[in-house]
Amino acid sequence: ISFGDNIVSKYQEFYQRLMSGVITKNSQNSNISTELESKMHRVASGEKIGVEIHLESFQKFFGGWMPPDLIIIAARPSMGKTAFILASIWDSAQDDDNDIVFFTLEMSVNQIKNKIATRLTGIDYNRIQRAQLSQEEFSKVIQAYKIIEDSNLNILGIQFCYLEKCILECRRLHRLGKLKMIVIDYLQLMKSDKKHGSREQEVSSI
Repeated sequence: ISFGDNIVSKYQEFYQRLMSGVITKNSQNSNISTELESKMHRVASGEKIGVEIHLESFQKFFGGWMPPDLIIIAARPSMGKTAFILASIWDSAQDDDNDIVFFTLEMSVNQIKNKIATRLTGIDYNRIQRAQLSQEEFSKVIQAYKIIEDSNLNILGIQFCYLEKCILECRRLHRLGKLKMIVIDYLQLMKSDKKHGSREQEVSSI
């Protein structure tokens, strides 16, 4: 308070600011209670919250991939990061309530589909890639492709490497259905249309 200020008005201003903080806090508590109650009703009606991880130990530890979590899977090259995430989400992508979008910025869309086809058929991935298949195996792979197309897993390629385009596509998919999960493989290849002083700043922005 400066010399000459009206002390009463300053006190009233301070009191209003203090009370607005209390109201805001109470409002936040009310919001979280309302959100929890809403989730309970949705679960009771049969809706699943989040996306189940179909790897038992991870499901038990994390309780599923839950909104609004940001999960970063990190490991050295060729350690199976892509295979891990595909294994964890594939079964959930068969559920009508789980629309999952998978942005593949390193491998092609066909390579990702072939990885899933390997999981579905048991045929070696490299043999599918090289088309070293018997007629019976070929039929199994074609059937696997159909299952992938009919699933709720949307696999999108390198054309979506820019963040802004990725966001627009996610919004479009969300309007069409119940978008539950976004996977980016992998984050370091994501770019931004906005100008940044360095790649480090660009990655931080993303």
